[in-house]
Amino acid sequence: MPAEIILQQTPDDIALADKREQLATVRTTLAERESELAQIRAQLKTFEGRYLRQVGILYAGLDDLEARIAEREVDLYASDSARHRAKEARQRAQETHDAAFGDAHEAEEFDPPPSLKTLFRDVAKRIHPDFARDDAEQKHFTLLMARANQAYSRGDAEILQRLLDDHQEINASIVGEGATAELLRITRQLQNDGV
Repeated sequence: MPAEIILQQTPDDIALADKREQLATVRTTLAERESELAQIRAQLKTFEGRYLRQVGILYAGLDDLEARIAEREVDLYASDSARHRAKEARQRAQETHDAAFGDAHEAEEFDPPPSLKTLFRDVAKRIHPDFARDDAEQKHFTLLMARANQAYSRGDAEILQRLLDDHQEINASIVGEGATAELLRITRQLQNDGV
């Protein structure tokens, strides 16, 4: 009769497995929120562009009319204050015109493909500042997350993949310190996340 090998889990092993599961859930939720935030920012940028093209054009027309009125007042009153008002009105009209017509181009609605969303979530799960083990790592992760957000909003999967690959390469070189140490590290991360 073959001998059965029964591995008994220590309380630390059980607690570690539980904490790993909690951390995975928190990371997944956070990555989804980061993705939603990046999408909302892109939609806001699209809205701002439309606003400038639609409402900004009306303001530009209104400011041009006010500038022409102020310039006619100079002809009537020929005073320094009238000239000053006319100059300010023309400058304001030029600024609103530039804002409405300068770089205006039809922005497309931001709708990233599912593969980009998945890649972004994977990156966010690994480099989000909330998962940093110390202040130095948090600062580093903050910079990386900013790069990931920018890459996502541009639809740049190559940069996102590079961030993910770089992070995995660095973590592959880190040697584990045992169940107890990992349990403490995961617990600290969960506490930082407010769980």
